[in-house]
Amino acid sequence: MNIKKREIEDYLVFDLLEDITYDNAKELDSFIINNLDKAFTNIVLNIKNVVYVNSFALGVLIKTMQEVEKRGCAFFLMNVNPNVKTLLKVTGVLAKFKIFDK
Repeated sequence: MNIKKREIEDYLVFDLLEDITYDNAKELDSFIINNLDKAFTNIVLNIKNVVYVNSFALGVLIKTMQEVEKRGCAFFLMNVNPNVKTLLKVTGVLAKFKIFDK
């Protein structure tokens, strides 16, 4: 999976550069969990370049969010594409995610 990691103040931002699918969702989860840093309490998944998320990948995103929060960090989605936001709404998980656009 093509991911860039960057730091902005107390935010650790993961920029996803491709869609999240069955083939790469577990890799995304592992990358985020393995790159958590105790110096950061806010984890941001910038999905500006993501236009497609399948149902398996959505489940992995929820699992990743839960693991991040279990470690005491806040988990945010940023720059959510309208198609992805619709998927989150239709599946009833939109309210589970903290979303902001920057």
